[in-house]
Amino acid sequence: NLNMHFFESRVNFDGRLISFFFTSENPVDFRVFLKKAIIAFPKKRIHLERIGMREKARIVGGIGVCGRGDDCCQFWNLNENVPVPLDSVRDQGVVINKNEKIFGVHGKIKSCFLHEWDLYRQKRKFLPHMKQAVKIGDRSGRVAALEILNQRVKIAFENGEIESFPIEEVQYENKRETPPENEIEIPKLEIDIDGTQIL
Repeated sequence: NLNMHFFESRVNFDGRLISFFFTSENPVDFRVFLKKAIIAFPKKRIHLERIGMREKARIVGGIGVCGRGDDCCQFWNLNENVPVPLDSVRDQGVVINKNEKIFGVHGKIKSCFLHEWDLYRQKRKFLPHMKQAVKIGDRSGRVAALEILNQRVKIAFENGEIESFPIEEVQYENKRETPPENEIEIPKLEIDIDGTQIL
């Protein structure tokens, strides 16, 4: 009657160690259970490990909405002590209120929001705030939405129209100039067809 959910067990190659993995909302005193497990599996070493919901998703697996494996943590070594911050969702312009899509099967915020978080934060510095007063030429309006990666601003004008403009055309207080993009040098590739060599 312990508040534990066992979902995985493993036996090592020589059969001497049996590992049980479980989740629980609160710490569990499983000393009585361990004594019974030792009797049930004589001459075996018993290993009990409580893991978080993200680790459970990694072990159980499945397919996520992105089409990739639904371990949700295959690129990020995260656990319950290192949660995905809510700012990683907010900084990317994703609606948080009543949005179930930001959560994975484990009930936690999807760790894939961390993939582009640094890029969003870097580009967000050069855009105005939501509902900030801005100008396009002689026209005045307020920021209605931001296209962070495209560096564009959607502006709501007094007549109710909403239009999108590149950040270079938008004027507002405390505007920071966007630094020029670093050009990537592509090496020249020459192929010797006769000698089948790349120069």
